[in-house]
Amino acid sequence: MLKRALDQDNPVPLPEAYVERVSQYADWAHKRTVLKLYRATRDPQRHFASFGPALRQLDVPVCVLWGVGDPYLPVRFAERQRETFRNAEVHILKGLGHWPFIDDPEAVRAHFLPFLQRALASTAAPQRAQHALS
Repeated sequence: MLKRALDQDNPVPLPEAYVERVSQYADWAHKRTVLKLYRATRDPQRHFASFGPALRQLDVPVCVLWGVGDPYLPVRFAERQRETFRNAEVHILKGLGHWPFIDDPEAVRAHFLPFLQRALASTAAPQRAQHALS
């Protein structure tokens, strides 16, 4: 039943192993908590607006990977991440849903690994320069 419910909203059928793992945590308290979260965040942009000013102060690398078929958080919120994280890399993944890392791990890896490599290289460069000066 859980697999049918999850697959109904997702553009890609979820693997049995993932559904099994999710079902291990899907007790009554978990289901109730998830329901409360979804009801409390019908407008995620408004809900998280109070965090915006503090987050805008951060100068950190951000990679946004968003399944275009996410039925819970519409794709319009992907590009809006740049309102808070001005230098965010935003990747819209066609044919994927709410769980793009499960739907197509290779598509996620293709964007995320290069992002991590660039982020690590950019943080290592100032450290190398600092060591050269000392």
